[in-house]
Amino acid sequence: QVNSNSSQTLAIIYQGGVAQALREVGFNSAQLVIFASTSGTPALRGAFAAALAALLTHPFDVVKTTAMTSTSMEPVNDFALATKILRTQGPIAFTRGLRPRGFS
Repeated sequence: QVNSNSSQTLAIIYQGGVAQALREVGFNSAQLVIFASTSGTPALRGAFAAALAALLTHPFDVVKTTAMTSTSMEPVNDFALATKILRTQGPIAFTRGLRPRGFS
């Protein structure tokens, strides 16, 4: 049964929002800094910067995807979820999906 409390409903709709924001800000910031601090052709610098930024921010993507695919009708705290993933599945869990993301 869905709770009619509008703040809880919004929290459920935007599950993973904090992790999404951290991923996007982190990815764009890292990509810009890496691109600016490397030398070579712009295409190679861009590719290297994007790949390294994706690697660095992937744990946030794992938390975001886990939160967004949760079947719970209760809001999920992203930080608590990250702790739970680490505790129950170990650090390797934060690499799930890294290979497909490298090809996107």
